[in-house]
Amino acid sequence: MMSGRHKIFITGILSALGLMLIGLLSFSHLTLLLRVGIFTCLVGYALIILCFTPLGALSLGPCAARLSYGQWLFKLLQGQAVLFIFTLAACIAFMRIGPSFVQGFSLSLGLEVIEEYSRTQWGIFPWGIFGFWGLIIAYVAYVKKSTPYFYQFCLGFFPASLENKMKSYVEAICFAATLLALNLVATSIALLLTYSLEHLLQIQHFEIPIIGVWFLSTISALLLLKRRKKDLRRLAIKNIGLNHLYAFCILLIVLIIILAAYCNSWIMEHFFERYQQLQCPQCGQHFISNTLMRFAIMYWGWWMIWTPLAGSYIAKISQGRTIRELVLGIYLVPLLLAVALNLWGTKPFSVLLEKAQGLSSPILFFSLGAVTWIIFSKMLKGRKDNSIFNAGFMPKGDSKSAGISTFAQKVFQGMFIIVIIHTMIGWYGLQLLIAAIGVLTIILIYWGFDFGILRFLKHKLFNKRLIS
Repeated sequence: MMSGRHKIFITGILSALGLMLIGLLSFSHLTLLLRVGIFTCLVGYALIILCFTPLGALSLGPCAARLSYGQWLFKLLQGQAVLFIFTLAACIAFMRIGPSFVQGFSLSLGLEVIEEYSRTQWGIFPWGIFGFWGLIIAYVAYVKKSTPYFYQFCLGFFPASLENKMKSYVEAICFAATLLALNLVATSIALLLTYSLEHLLQIQHFEIPIIGVWFLSTISALLLLKRRKKDLRRLAIKNIGLNHLYAFCILLIVLIIILAAYCNSWIMEHFFERYQQLQCPQCGQHFISNTLMRFAIMYWGWWMIWTPLAGSYIAKISQGRTIRELVLGIYLVPLLLAVALNLWGTKPFSVLLEKAQGLSSPILFFSLGAVTWIIFSKMLKGRKDNSIFNAGFMPKGDSKSAGISTFAQKVFQGMFIIVIIHTMIGWYGLQLLIAAIGVLTIILIYWGFDFGILRFLKHKLFNKRLIS
Protein backbone atom coordinates (compact mmCIF):
# COMPACT_ATOMS: atom_id res chain seq x y z
CA MET A 1 0.00 0.00 0.00
CA MET A 2 1.26 3.47 -0.85
CA SER A 3 1.30 5.98 1.99
CA GLY A 4 -0.61 9.26 1.74
CA ARG A 5 2.62 11.27 1.63
CA HIS A 6 3.93 9.24 -1.30
CA LYS A 7 0.62 9.68 -3.12
CA ILE A 8 0.85 13.46 -2.70
CA PHE A 9 4.46 13.40 -3.95
CA ILE A 10 3.61 11.36 -7.04
CA THR A 11 0.53 13.48 -7.75
CA GLY A 12 2.67 16.62 -7.55
CA ILE A 13 5.19 15.21 -10.03
CA LEU A 14 2.47 14.17 -12.49
CA SER A 15 0.79 17.58 -12.17
CA ALA A 16 4.10 19.35 -12.86
CA LEU A 17 4.73 17.20 -15.92
CA GLY A 18 1.21 17.89 -17.15
CA LEU A 19 1.65 21.65 -16.77
CA MET A 20 5.01 21.48 -18.58
CA LEU A 21 3.39 19.59 -21.46
CA ILE A 22 0.46 22.00 -21.68
CA GLY A 23 2.86 24.92 -21.44
CA LEU A 24 4.89 23.59 -24.35
CA LEU A 25 1.75 23.09 -26.44
CA SER A 26 0.41 26.48 -25.39
CA PHE A 27 3.45 28.37 -26.66
CA SER A 28 4.68 26.30 -29.59
CA HIS A 29 1.86 24.03 -30.83
CA LEU A 30 -1.31 26.10 -30.39
CA THR A 31 -3.36 24.29 -33.01
CA LEU A 32 -2.59 20.91 -31.47
CA LEU A 33 -3.73 22.08 -28.05
CA LEU A 34 -7.02 23.37 -29.46
CA ARG A 35 -7.67 19.97 -31.01
CA VAL A 36 -7.88 18.54 -27.50
CA GLY A 37 -11.28 20.18 -27.19
CA ILE A 38 -12.50 19.74 -30.75
CA PHE A 39 -15.09 17.16 -29.68
CA THR A 40 -16.65 19.40 -27.03
CA CYS A 41 -19.29 20.29 -29.62
CA LEU A 42 -20.39 16.63 -29.58
CA VAL A 43 -21.76 17.18 -26.09
CA GLY A 44 -23.87 20.08 -27.35
CA TYR A 45 -25.15 18.10 -30.34
CA ALA A 46 -25.90 15.15 -28.05
CA LEU A 47 -28.09 17.45 -25.93
CA ILE A 48 -30.00 18.57 -29.02
CA ILE A 49 -30.61 14.96 -30.05
CA LEU A 50 -31.63 14.07 -26.47
CA CYS A 51 -34.04 17.00 -26.53
CA PHE A 52 -36.10 15.43 -29.33
CA THR A 53 -36.20 11.90 -27.93
CA PRO A 54 -38.79 10.57 -25.45
CA LEU A 55 -36.25 11.27 -22.68
CA GLY A 56 -36.62 14.97 -23.45
CA ALA A 57 -39.96 14.91 -21.62
CA LEU A 58 -38.34 13.74 -18.38
CA SER A 59 -39.01 16.23 -15.58
CA LEU A 60 -36.03 17.17 -13.42
CA GLY A 61 -37.87 17.15 -10.11
CA PRO A 62 -41.42 17.95 -9.02
CA CYS A 63 -43.27 20.41 -11.26
CA ALA A 64 -44.66 22.23 -8.23
CA ALA A 65 -41.15 23.42 -7.31
CA ARG A 66 -40.33 24.99 -10.66
CA LEU A 67 -40.18 28.69 -11.43
CA SER A 68 -42.60 30.28 -13.85
CA TYR A 69 -41.46 30.45 -17.48
CA GLY A 70 -40.89 34.18 -17.20
CA GLN A 71 -38.79 33.91 -14.05
CA TRP A 72 -36.81 30.96 -15.40
CA LEU A 73 -35.99 32.64 -18.72
CA PHE A 74 -35.07 35.85 -16.90
CA LYS A 75 -32.62 33.99 -14.65
CA LEU A 76 -31.13 32.20 -17.66
CA LEU A 77 -30.61 35.51 -19.45
CA GLN A 78 -29.29 37.06 -16.24
CA GLY A 79 -26.70 34.31 -15.87
CA GLN A 80 -25.54 34.73 -19.47
CA ALA A 81 -25.34 38.53 -19.06
CA VAL A 82 -23.26 38.18 -15.89
CA LEU A 83 -20.85 35.79 -17.58
CA PHE A 84 -20.56 38.19 -20.53
CA ILE A 85 -19.69 41.10 -18.21
CA PHE A 86 -17.09 38.97 -16.39
CA THR A 87 -15.60 37.99 -19.76
CA LEU A 88 -15.48 41.61 -20.95
CA ALA A 89 -13.82 42.72 -17.69
CA ALA A 90 -11.18 39.96 -17.88
CA CYS A 91 -10.53 40.66 -21.57
CA ILE A 92 -9.90 44.36 -21.01
CA ALA A 93 -8.00 43.88 -17.74
CA PHE A 94 -5.59 41.26 -19.07
CA MET A 95 -5.40 42.07 -22.79
CA ARG A 96 -5.92 45.82 -23.17
CA ILE A 97 -2.88 46.83 -21.12
CA GLY A 98 0.31 44.98 -20.32
CA PRO A 99 4.10 45.06 -20.60
CA SER A 100 5.52 47.10 -23.47
CA PHE A 101 6.16 44.08 -25.71
CA VAL A 102 2.61 42.70 -25.39
CA GLN A 103 0.27 43.44 -28.27
CA GLY A 104 -2.90 44.99 -26.90
CA PHE A 105 -6.47 43.99 -27.73
CA SER A 106 -7.25 46.40 -30.58
CA LEU A 107 -10.57 47.18 -32.24
CA SER A 108 -9.61 45.23 -35.37
CA LEU A 109 -8.64 42.18 -33.32
CA GLY A 110 -11.90 42.41 -31.39
CA LEU A 111 -13.97 42.39 -34.58
CA GLU A 112 -11.90 39.54 -35.98
CA VAL A 113 -12.50 37.50 -32.83
CA ILE A 114 -16.26 38.18 -32.91
CA GLU A 115 -16.52 37.25 -36.57
CA GLU A 116 -14.30 34.17 -36.23
CA TYR A 117 -15.68 32.63 -33.04
CA SER A 118 -19.12 33.96 -32.16
CA ARG A 119 -21.14 32.03 -34.75
CA THR A 120 -19.87 28.69 -33.50
CA GLN A 121 -18.32 29.31 -30.10
CA TRP A 122 -21.20 31.12 -28.40
CA GLY A 123 -23.68 28.41 -29.30
CA ILE A 124 -22.97 24.69 -29.18
CA PHE A 125 -19.82 25.57 -27.26
CA PRO A 126 -19.77 26.59 -24.45
CA TRP A 127 -23.50 26.35 -23.70
CA GLY A 128 -23.66 22.70 -24.67
CA ILE A 129 -20.96 21.96 -22.07
CA PHE A 130 -22.69 24.10 -19.46
CA GLY A 131 -26.06 22.50 -20.22
CA PHE A 132 -24.63 18.98 -20.04
CA TRP A 133 -23.10 19.68 -16.64
CA GLY A 134 -26.32 21.32 -15.43
CA LEU A 135 -28.40 18.37 -16.68
CA ILE A 136 -26.24 15.87 -14.79
CA ILE A 137 -26.31 17.91 -11.57
CA ALA A 138 -30.08 18.48 -11.81
CA TYR A 139 -30.70 14.79 -12.44
CA VAL A 140 -28.56 13.78 -9.46
CA ALA A 141 -30.07 16.37 -7.11
CA TYR A 142 -33.74 16.32 -8.11
CA VAL A 143 -34.35 12.82 -9.54
CA LYS A 144 -31.89 10.65 -7.65
CA LYS A 145 -32.24 12.83 -4.51
CA SER A 146 -28.50 12.69 -3.94
CA THR A 147 -25.88 15.31 -3.15
CA PRO A 148 -25.21 17.66 -6.11
CA TYR A 149 -21.85 16.35 -7.24
CA PHE A 150 -20.97 15.33 -10.78
CA TYR A 151 -19.40 12.01 -9.74
CA GLN A 152 -22.63 10.91 -8.01
CA PHE A 153 -24.05 10.25 -11.46
CA CYS A 154 -21.66 7.36 -12.11
CA LEU A 155 -21.69 5.68 -8.71
CA GLY A 156 -22.39 1.97 -9.00
CA PHE A 157 -21.07 1.85 -12.55
CA PHE A 158 -17.36 1.48 -11.68
CA PRO A 159 -15.51 -0.70 -9.20
CA ALA A 160 -15.39 0.80 -5.73
CA SER A 161 -11.68 1.60 -5.95
CA LEU A 162 -12.12 3.43 -9.25
CA GLU A 163 -15.14 5.30 -7.92
CA ASN A 164 -13.06 6.75 -5.09
CA LYS A 165 -10.35 7.87 -7.50
CA MET A 166 -12.91 9.44 -9.83
CA LYS A 167 -14.56 11.18 -6.87
CA SER A 168 -11.25 12.70 -5.74
CA TYR A 169 -10.35 13.74 -9.28
CA VAL A 170 -13.71 15.38 -9.99
CA GLU A 171 -13.70 17.24 -6.67
CA ALA A 172 -10.15 18.50 -7.22
CA ILE A 173 -10.86 19.72 -10.76
CA CYS A 174 -14.12 21.42 -9.76
CA PHE A 175 -12.38 23.20 -6.89
CA ALA A 176 -9.38 24.25 -9.00
CA ALA A 177 -11.49 25.42 -11.97
CA THR A 178 -13.93 27.43 -9.84
CA LEU A 179 -11.17 28.92 -7.70
CA LEU A 180 -9.29 30.03 -10.83
CA ALA A 181 -12.45 31.48 -12.39
CA LEU A 182 -13.34 33.53 -9.30
CA ASN A 183 -9.72 34.60 -8.76
CA LEU A 184 -9.49 35.80 -12.36
CA VAL A 185 -12.64 37.91 -11.95
CA ALA A 186 -11.42 39.38 -8.66
CA THR A 187 -7.99 40.09 -10.17
CA SER A 188 -9.67 41.72 -13.18
CA ILE A 189 -11.48 44.08 -10.81
CA ALA A 190 -8.22 44.94 -9.03
CA LEU A 191 -6.41 45.58 -12.34
CA LEU A 192 -9.20 47.74 -13.79
CA LEU A 193 -9.29 49.92 -10.67
CA THR A 194 -5.50 50.12 -10.73
CA TYR A 195 -5.43 51.20 -14.38
CA SER A 196 -7.92 53.99 -13.71
CA LEU A 197 -5.80 55.31 -10.83
CA GLU A 198 -2.58 55.01 -12.80
CA HIS A 199 -4.04 57.05 -15.66
CA LEU A 200 -5.12 59.78 -13.25
CA LEU A 201 -1.78 59.79 -11.39
CA GLN A 202 0.23 59.42 -14.65
CA ILE A 203 2.26 56.48 -13.40
CA GLN A 204 2.75 52.98 -14.83
CA HIS A 205 3.72 49.79 -12.99
CA PHE A 206 4.55 47.90 -16.21
CA GLU A 207 7.63 50.05 -16.97
CA ILE A 208 9.88 48.04 -14.65
CA PRO A 209 7.93 44.81 -13.96
CA ILE A 210 10.51 43.39 -11.55
CA ILE A 211 9.66 46.11 -9.02
CA GLY A 212 5.99 45.15 -8.99
CA VAL A 213 6.86 41.46 -8.82
CA TRP A 214 9.18 42.10 -5.87
CA PHE A 215 6.46 43.97 -3.95
CA LEU A 216 3.81 41.36 -4.73
CA SER A 217 6.08 38.41 -3.89
CA THR A 218 7.12 39.93 -0.57
CA ILE A 219 3.59 40.71 0.56
CA SER A 220 2.23 37.35 -0.60
CA ALA A 221 5.01 35.52 1.26
CA LEU A 222 4.05 37.35 4.46
CA LEU A 223 0.39 36.49 3.94
CA LEU A 224 1.18 32.80 3.48
CA LEU A 225 3.28 32.38 6.63
CA LYS A 226 2.02 29.75 9.05
CA ARG A 227 1.50 32.44 11.67
CA ARG A 228 -1.14 33.97 9.39
CA LYS A 229 -3.33 30.91 9.92
CA LYS A 230 -4.21 32.23 13.36
CA ASP A 231 -5.40 35.47 11.78
CA LEU A 232 -7.48 33.48 9.29
CA ARG A 233 -9.04 31.50 12.13
CA ARG A 234 -9.99 34.80 13.77
CA LEU A 235 -11.67 35.83 10.52
CA ALA A 236 -13.63 32.58 10.54
CA ILE A 237 -14.66 33.09 14.16
CA LYS A 238 -15.84 36.61 13.34
CA ASN A 239 -18.04 35.09 10.59
CA ILE A 240 -16.31 36.96 7.78
CA GLY A 241 -17.64 35.86 4.39
CA LEU A 242 -16.01 35.10 1.08
CA ASN A 243 -17.12 38.50 -0.13
CA HIS A 244 -15.01 40.29 2.48
CA LEU A 245 -12.02 38.06 1.77
CA TYR A 246 -12.01 38.95 -1.93
CA ALA A 247 -12.61 42.63 -1.14
CA PHE A 248 -9.54 42.64 1.09
CA CYS A 249 -7.44 40.98 -1.64
CA ILE A 250 -8.64 43.42 -4.32
CA LEU A 251 -7.86 46.51 -2.24
CA LEU A 252 -4.51 45.11 -1.12
CA ILE A 253 -3.44 44.38 -4.71
CA VAL A 254 -4.48 47.87 -5.85
CA LEU A 255 -2.43 49.42 -3.03
CA ILE A 256 0.65 47.29 -3.78
CA ILE A 257 0.58 47.96 -7.53
CA ILE A 258 0.17 51.72 -7.07
CA LEU A 259 3.12 51.71 -4.65
CA ALA A 260 5.19 49.75 -7.18
CA ALA A 261 4.19 52.20 -9.91
CA TYR A 262 5.47 55.15 -7.84
CA CYS A 263 8.75 53.28 -7.33
CA ASN A 264 8.94 52.73 -11.10
CA SER A 265 8.49 56.46 -11.71
CA TRP A 266 11.23 57.35 -9.24
CA ILE A 267 13.70 54.86 -10.75
CA MET A 268 12.99 56.01 -14.31
CA GLU A 269 13.45 59.62 -13.28
CA HIS A 270 16.83 59.01 -11.64
CA PHE A 271 18.20 56.08 -13.69
CA PHE A 272 16.65 56.52 -17.13
CA GLU A 273 19.80 55.58 -19.08
CA ARG A 274 20.15 52.31 -17.16
CA TYR A 275 16.44 51.63 -17.77
CA GLN A 276 16.95 52.01 -21.53
CA GLN A 277 19.84 49.54 -21.43
CA LEU A 278 17.57 46.92 -19.89
CA GLN A 279 15.03 47.09 -22.73
CA CYS A 280 14.78 44.10 -25.10
CA PRO A 281 12.91 45.02 -28.32
CA GLN A 282 13.51 41.52 -29.74
CA CYS A 283 11.61 39.92 -26.86
CA GLY A 284 8.29 41.02 -28.27
CA GLN A 285 8.66 39.36 -31.66
CA HIS A 286 7.79 35.92 -30.32
CA PHE A 287 4.75 37.18 -28.43
CA ILE A 288 3.29 39.30 -31.23
CA SER A 289 3.09 36.28 -33.56
CA ASN A 290 -0.13 34.24 -33.74
CA THR A 291 -2.10 36.70 -31.61
CA LEU A 292 -5.49 35.43 -32.75
CA MET A 293 -4.53 31.80 -32.14
CA ARG A 294 -3.23 32.68 -28.67
CA PHE A 295 -6.51 34.40 -27.94
CA ALA A 296 -8.29 31.23 -29.04
CA ILE A 297 -6.40 29.26 -26.38
CA MET A 298 -7.47 31.68 -23.67
CA TYR A 299 -11.01 31.93 -25.07
CA TRP A 300 -11.47 28.16 -25.06
CA GLY A 301 -9.88 27.61 -21.64
CA TRP A 302 -11.83 30.52 -20.11
CA TRP A 303 -15.18 28.90 -20.89
CA MET A 304 -14.00 25.51 -19.70
CA ILE A 305 -13.07 26.72 -16.20
CA TRP A 306 -16.57 28.18 -15.79
CA THR A 307 -18.24 24.82 -16.52
CA PRO A 308 -18.82 23.65 -12.90
CA LEU A 309 -20.12 27.04 -11.76
CA ALA A 310 -22.29 27.80 -14.81
CA GLY A 311 -23.61 24.24 -14.94
CA SER A 312 -24.61 24.28 -11.28
CA TYR A 313 -26.41 27.61 -11.79
CA ILE A 314 -28.42 26.14 -14.66
CA ALA A 315 -29.27 23.13 -12.49
CA LYS A 316 -30.35 25.29 -9.54
CA ILE A 317 -32.87 27.36 -11.51
CA SER A 318 -34.16 24.40 -13.59
CA GLN A 319 -35.78 22.30 -10.89
CA GLY A 320 -39.04 20.92 -12.22
CA ARG A 321 -38.22 21.70 -15.86
CA THR A 322 -38.02 19.00 -18.50
CA ILE A 323 -34.79 18.17 -20.32
CA ARG A 324 -36.30 19.60 -23.49
CA GLU A 325 -37.08 22.93 -21.82
CA LEU A 326 -33.60 23.12 -20.32
CA VAL A 327 -31.86 22.51 -23.64
CA LEU A 328 -34.04 24.92 -25.63
CA GLY A 329 -33.65 27.57 -22.91
CA ILE A 330 -29.86 27.57 -22.86
CA TYR A 331 -29.69 27.77 -26.67
CA LEU A 332 -32.14 30.69 -26.97
CA VAL A 333 -29.59 33.52 -26.71
CA PRO A 334 -26.97 31.78 -28.90
CA LEU A 335 -29.65 31.24 -31.56
CA LEU A 336 -30.67 34.93 -31.50
CA LEU A 337 -27.00 35.92 -31.65
CA ALA A 338 -26.40 33.67 -34.66
CA VAL A 339 -29.41 35.18 -36.46
CA ALA A 340 -28.19 38.72 -35.71
CA LEU A 341 -24.69 37.93 -37.01
CA ASN A 342 -26.10 36.44 -40.20
CA LEU A 343 -28.37 39.45 -40.78
CA TRP A 344 -26.12 42.36 -39.79
CA GLY A 345 -22.65 40.84 -39.46
CA THR A 346 -20.30 42.50 -36.97
CA LYS A 347 -21.54 46.06 -37.61
CA PRO A 348 -23.47 46.40 -34.28
CA PHE A 349 -20.41 45.14 -32.41
CA SER A 350 -18.05 47.50 -34.24
CA VAL A 351 -20.27 50.46 -33.27
CA LEU A 352 -20.23 49.40 -29.61
CA LEU A 353 -16.45 48.85 -29.63
CA GLU A 354 -15.82 52.22 -31.26
CA LYS A 355 -17.95 53.98 -28.64
CA ALA A 356 -16.16 52.10 -25.87
CA GLN A 357 -12.77 53.13 -27.27
CA GLY A 358 -13.98 56.72 -27.46
CA LEU A 359 -14.50 56.83 -23.70
CA SER A 360 -11.81 58.20 -21.46
CA SER A 361 -9.63 55.33 -20.24
CA PRO A 362 -9.99 56.11 -16.49
CA ILE A 363 -13.78 56.29 -16.83
CA LEU A 364 -13.95 53.07 -18.85
CA PHE A 365 -11.68 51.13 -16.50
CA PHE A 366 -13.29 52.38 -13.31
CA SER A 367 -16.88 51.95 -14.51
CA LEU A 368 -16.32 48.41 -15.74
CA GLY A 369 -14.37 47.50 -12.59
CA ALA A 370 -17.08 48.92 -10.31
CA VAL A 371 -19.93 47.19 -12.16
CA THR A 372 -18.05 43.89 -12.17
CA TRP A 373 -17.31 44.21 -8.45
CA ILE A 374 -20.98 44.89 -7.62
CA ILE A 375 -22.11 41.81 -9.57
CA PHE A 376 -19.29 39.71 -8.13
CA SER A 377 -20.23 40.77 -4.58
CA LYS A 378 -23.88 39.86 -5.08
CA MET A 379 -22.86 36.46 -6.43
CA LEU A 380 -20.81 35.74 -3.30
CA LYS A 381 -23.21 37.34 -0.83
CA GLY A 382 -23.80 35.22 2.26
CA ARG A 383 -21.19 32.57 1.37
CA LYS A 384 -18.92 31.77 4.29
CA ASP A 385 -17.46 28.39 3.39
CA ASN A 386 -16.00 26.49 0.44
CA SER A 387 -19.30 25.16 -0.91
CA ILE A 388 -19.25 27.39 -4.01
CA PHE A 389 -15.91 25.83 -5.04
CA ASN A 390 -17.17 22.26 -4.59
CA ALA A 391 -20.83 22.36 -5.62
CA GLY A 392 -21.25 25.76 -7.24
CA PHE A 393 -24.62 27.37 -6.65
CA MET A 394 -26.37 24.16 -5.57
CA PRO A 395 -27.38 23.84 -1.91
CA LYS A 396 -25.23 21.34 -0.10
CA GLY A 397 -26.81 18.26 1.40
CA ASP A 398 -23.77 16.93 3.25
CA SER A 399 -21.19 18.08 5.81
CA LYS A 400 -18.23 18.68 3.49
CA SER A 401 -18.29 22.46 3.80
CA ALA A 402 -15.15 23.91 5.36
CA GLY A 403 -14.70 27.32 6.94
CA ILE A 404 -13.02 30.24 5.24
CA SER A 405 -9.80 29.78 7.22
CA THR A 406 -9.09 26.47 5.42
CA PHE A 407 -8.90 27.95 1.91
CA ALA A 408 -8.27 31.68 2.40
CA GLN A 409 -4.55 31.24 1.75
CA LYS A 410 -5.34 29.57 -1.59
CA VAL A 411 -7.36 32.64 -2.57
CA PHE A 412 -4.47 34.94 -1.58
CA GLN A 413 -1.91 32.81 -3.35
CA GLY A 414 -3.94 32.40 -6.53
CA MET A 415 -4.68 36.11 -6.96
CA PHE A 416 -1.10 37.18 -6.29
CA ILE A 417 0.29 34.60 -8.72
CA ILE A 418 -2.10 35.85 -11.43
CA VAL A 419 -1.01 39.47 -10.91
CA ILE A 420 2.67 38.51 -10.89
CA ILE A 421 2.34 36.55 -14.16
CA HIS A 422 0.44 39.38 -15.83
CA THR A 423 2.95 41.98 -14.64
CA MET A 424 5.85 39.97 -16.04
CA ILE A 425 4.59 38.75 -19.42
CA GLY A 426 1.00 39.90 -19.81
CA TRP A 427 -1.87 37.72 -21.00
CA TYR A 428 0.45 35.29 -22.77
CA GLY A 429 1.44 33.81 -19.42
CA LEU A 430 -2.15 33.53 -18.25
CA GLN A 431 -3.02 31.41 -21.26
CA LEU A 432 -0.89 28.67 -19.65
CA LEU A 433 -2.93 28.72 -16.42
CA ILE A 434 -6.30 28.86 -18.17
CA ALA A 435 -5.40 26.31 -20.83
CA ALA A 436 -4.08 23.90 -18.18
CA ILE A 437 -7.29 23.95 -16.15
CA GLY A 438 -9.30 23.95 -19.37
CA VAL A 439 -7.62 20.75 -20.55
CA LEU A 440 -8.19 19.06 -17.19
CA THR A 441 -11.84 20.13 -17.15
CA ILE A 442 -12.47 18.86 -20.67
CA ILE A 443 -10.92 15.51 -19.73
CA LEU A 444 -13.35 15.39 -16.83
CA ILE A 445 -16.28 16.17 -19.16
CA TYR A 446 -15.15 13.54 -21.65
CA TRP A 447 -15.07 11.05 -18.80
CA GLY A 448 -18.54 12.07 -17.70
CA PHE A 449 -19.86 12.04 -21.28
CA ASP A 450 -18.38 8.65 -22.19
CA PHE A 451 -19.51 6.88 -19.04
CA GLY A 452 -22.13 9.17 -17.55
CA ILE A 453 -24.42 9.32 -20.57
CA LEU A 454 -24.29 5.51 -20.85
CA ARG A 455 -25.22 5.25 -17.18
CA PHE A 456 -28.06 7.74 -17.76
CA LEU A 457 -29.50 5.83 -20.72
CA LYS A 458 -29.18 2.50 -18.94
CA HIS A 459 -30.95 3.85 -15.88
CA LYS A 460 -33.79 5.41 -17.88
CA LEU A 461 -34.33 2.64 -20.41
CA PHE A 462 -34.39 -0.24 -17.93
CA ASN A 463 -36.12 1.46 -15.01
CA LYS A 464 -39.67 2.09 -16.21
CA ARG A 465 -40.78 3.49 -12.91
CA LEU A 466 -38.96 6.76 -13.61
CA ILE A 467 -40.37 7.12 -17.15
CA SER A 468 -43.71 8.85 -16.99
